[in-house]
Amino acid sequence: MSEDIGQLASNEGGPGRRNSYVLRFWSLGVYVVTAALGCGDSGDDRDSRESEPDATSGVELQAFHQMFTAVDTLVLEQPENVARSFPLLYMDPQGGFLIADPPGNQVRVYSRTGELEDVFEGGSGKADSLREPSSAARLENGDIIAANAMSGRLVPIPIRHEEDVLPLETSLGRLRLLQVLEERKILIAGRDAAYARNLLHIWDLSRGEIVKSFLPPPQHLDSNVVETIGRGAYAASRGDRFAAMHGMSDTLFFFDHAGTQLSSVPIPVEPFLVPEGTLPNIGSMAERQEWIDQFTFLIDVFWIADDELILQWASGSGDHSVYGLVGMDTTGRQIWSTAGTPLLRGVRDDEFFFQDPNSAVPNRVVVAIRKPSS
Repeated sequence: MSEDIGQLASNEGGPGRRNSYVLRFWSLGVYVVTAALGCGDSGDDRDSRESEPDATSGVELQAFHQMFTAVDTLVLEQPENVARSFPLLYMDPQGGFLIADPPGNQVRVYSRTGELEDVFEGGSGKADSLREPSSAARLENGDIIAANAMSGRLVPIPIRHEEDVLPLETSLGRLRLLQVLEERKILIAGRDAAYARNLLHIWDLSRGEIVKSFLPPPQHLDSNVVETIGRGAYAASRGDRFAAMHGMSDTLFFFDHAGTQLSSVPIPVEPFLVPEGTLPNIGSMAERQEWIDQFTFLIDVFWIADDELILQWASGSGDHSVYGLVGMDTTGRQIWSTAGTPLLRGVRDDEFFFQDPNSAVPNRVVVAIRKPSS
């Protein structure tokens, strides 16, 4: 153990209301540009976690040490036949971690200390169902459920390998699994149309269908801007509620498990910079990147106590990427804030799991705890 992390290894301007040439031109490079942030809605121009970030960029270890104490480093065991990629990390309620690895067509199960315990993968007739999994979560019966961003499928994975994998068609695009709310209800994020009307959906496993869709994209921004560089929706659950937000809106919404909105509060991120006006016709990928780098994107939310949440934001790209964290209560009051931290990949109880900023490989995670408030 060590405290020295440095030593640890439907808006205005729908599809017909804008110049289609501009949209086609942007589409050639927007994946590369949005991926540079390293977070985003998986598939929603790459949330959150599907792109490979430069976790060492913009990290000021002094800012980290003011808020956190590093207590351990985990190295998640990598299968030999899997190409190097940035895996999507999820907390497993059984105590370890779940990894969705899109390039490897795998969902992997890890222990709390990083040992590889199980691998579910495509092949032998299962390649279509487990192709490029964009997320994974543990169901209450112990099985795993994965999602595929591009096909719009949910894939229940029995922990007994001999059982068949039977994909569930959702009719959604750019699908990302978020939260298991109850035994048979799952909160997922995905687009219900080319220009999304709603971004969050409650899927009932018993009925095999969506029972509620809600959370439209931000209405105050140009729809072409949101569809082109928007980073989709994020959510975190606690008890019988969940909090949700869009990556380009500084409002946090609270819902019950039926999808009924309970309240909304402002997110205290300063400055929160989003594009104003229409999507510009910019002449090169470098200029597009420079334009996007001006803005702030919310990239994750963690509900860590009954009355405390943490929001993660990102700005810049490449060597100029910056990640920041904001602690807030359920009324929208800021409790603390810091910028220049490593990428926070998950929270469990009092432990925070950061991407190791000193590691050239993406499977190295720094475990930290919060310092007591002064």
